[in-house]
Amino acid sequence: MISKLQHLKQNKNDITLILLAVASVGLASIVSLAVNLVNNPIIVILGIVGLAGFTAIATRLEFGLFILIFITYTRLSDVLVHEHSLPSIAQPLSLLLLVIIVGRWAFLNEKPLRQIEIPLVLLGAYGLVGFAAMLYAQDTSRVQDALATYIKDVIITVLIIILLRRTSTFRAVIWTLLLAGIFMGSITAYQQLTGTYENIYWGFGLAKIQNIVGKSNDYRIAGPIGDPNFYGQILLVIIPLALERLWHENRLVLRILAGWALAVCLLSAIFTFSRGAFLGLIVIAALSVWHYRIRFVPLLITILLGSVLLQFVPEQYSERVQTMTNLIPGISQEDARHDSSFRGRLSETQAGWRMFTDHPLLGVGLNNYAVHYQTYSRQIGIDSRLEDRAAHNLYLEIAAETGLLGLFVFGTLLAFTFYGLTKAYSTLNQAGQWHEANMLRAFTIGLIGYLIAAFFLHAAYPRYMWLLLGIGMAISQTLNSTTDMAEQNVLAVKMGF
Repeated sequence: MISKLQHLKQNKNDITLILLAVASVGLASIVSLAVNLVNNPIIVILGIVGLAGFTAIATRLEFGLFILIFITYTRLSDVLVHEHSLPSIAQPLSLLLLVIIVGRWAFLNEKPLRQIEIPLVLLGAYGLVGFAAMLYAQDTSRVQDALATYIKDVIITVLIIILLRRTSTFRAVIWTLLLAGIFMGSITAYQQLTGTYENIYWGFGLAKIQNIVGKSNDYRIAGPIGDPNFYGQILLVIIPLALERLWHENRLVLRILAGWALAVCLLSAIFTFSRGAFLGLIVIAALSVWHYRIRFVPLLITILLGSVLLQFVPEQYSERVQTMTNLIPGISQEDARHDSSFRGRLSETQAGWRMFTDHPLLGVGLNNYAVHYQTYSRQIGIDSRLEDRAAHNLYLEIAAETGLLGLFVFGTLLAFTFYGLTKAYSTLNQAGQWHEANMLRAFTIGLIGYLIAAFFLHAAYPRYMWLLLGIGMAISQTLNSTTDMAEQNVLAVKMGF
């Protein structure tokens, strides 16, 4: 009987090898033919990658989730469109996932979790608040543009909530974010250390000459986003994830990858010279040290890694960070007015507050802050710039544009997300899934760091925020479902995590 089973297993292996050989020959033939027929090799590569991705998604739908998160966080699709004049890959991927989900719902009765209703209501309510601005906003075309962007972003959020249904999938999502951090951070850290700012590295290494401190100007790396402050903000999410895995990962290879992600993302965040990112780093470090019980060896590794990284911190970075003391009441208040950056931010903040107090219930209209800025700026009289400006504060921007109603709905969304994350952490601890619990807490810390930096940045790239909130709402709803925790553990083992 045993020999018969071994014989059948051997036959199965032989058939698998034959199929792989045939597939390899077929793929090589397709590649060769495509290279001869298509002049642009990038299109050929994307076609092959797309075919492989489609096959992976057809095999397991969660792979579509990982691909979607990776291309969204690295802005891969936007880079291909804007830097290489290629078609978007995010839109067809989202459409494909929606079609598969609806098809499974219709034909296999595979319905989404019931708990998805609350996130959908909250997301819909926030969209309705923005849509109401069509009735009173001064520039309704800007409202339409913002709503179109919001719909695209919310589709990604909903896909994440539907597809992230197991804690094993959440673990893979965390590693997807870490790989995205390794990809972006390696490029920008290398760019800074080698001084190759003119090389944009296929669109993932943008850099700008901007003011650093005083009259000193220099390059600030901006990654695939093109703005150093926003790039620093999204890197903040990766850093606590990498730090936690460096401390708690059991497998050496994964611990090395976590250390790699931590090193390049931390350096890149510093190289952006973003003061908002610096404050986020302080909060992340404090929360990480306060929450985790660090073992001696991981702590020693972290100290050694930090000592090495300190050698690469630019001298001007500390000088730029020290300028934040100019904003502390009673300390160098006079100097803050002589800094053009601080002066502009002060004007933008006061303008946003006045917009809110003048229109407290509904605001001036979604995406209409810039339309009204110059009117308020002339009244304030401290900013000589004549172009339209943004609020540079996410929460003040929401207040100015959507009023108390928008603030209430957005605050409810955040409260719902963090309540769910806290409850999910408790559930994982009780189930004995300490690795997943630690990763969830690291994600929560990263999200807090992102929101701290949002005090100094507006919603110019809101897709990142909705992606992160989608992950937060998804995992909390997953653990409130009836999914068997034992089954999740088995799946995690099968995935090799």
